[in-house]
Amino acid sequence: MRFLKNLFRITPFKLSLSITLFFVALSAIYDMKPTKYALLGTLADKSLDYKFTVRGQQKPKNKIVIVAGDNKSFSHFGQWPWDRGTVFAPLIDTLCKYSPKAVGFDLVWTEPEKMVPGGVKTALGSAMGNRASELEGILKDQSGDALLRKSIENCANRVVLGYALQTSDNAANDYDNRLKNV
Repeated sequence: MRFLKNLFRITPFKLSLSITLFFVALSAIYDMKPTKYALLGTLADKSLDYKFTVRGQQKPKNKIVIVAGDNKSFSHFGQWPWDRGTVFAPLIDTLCKYSPKAVGFDLVWTEPEKMVPGGVKTALGSAMGNRASELEGILKDQSGDALLRKSIENCANRVVLGYALQTSDNAANDYDNRLKNV
């Protein structure tokens, strides 16, 4: 009887352990299916807000620069996608002159850049005759992809490129499944 009495007696240690285990369990449940438990999501958001309110404002430890495309950029460079050789390569070169710790891109270049349309390339190749192979080499060396690659290489491993997560062979299904879970 005394054992049971001691077991169920509330002590500061037992109380703090119970509260900790309760919040660990809530956190584990929320992490498994965050969209299913809206109340837990709200509690997580409110607790994070409270943490930052209690901590107060702090000055950033590092200087952060965000370069973004806006309406002014679209009027200057034209319609998207922008040329990799005349827009992005010089941007990387300029940013790397300031010795940043990292340069990150929130975009994915999945296809090779098409600076010269295929029909123009064919017409120029036939006009050049037996020197057509030289044209291919010149276009490849001066393409936006080649200039972008050189700029990234010159920046000494400080450029972080975006990526797209694909969990199956069918990218469209991946996208549809991600939308269902949002």
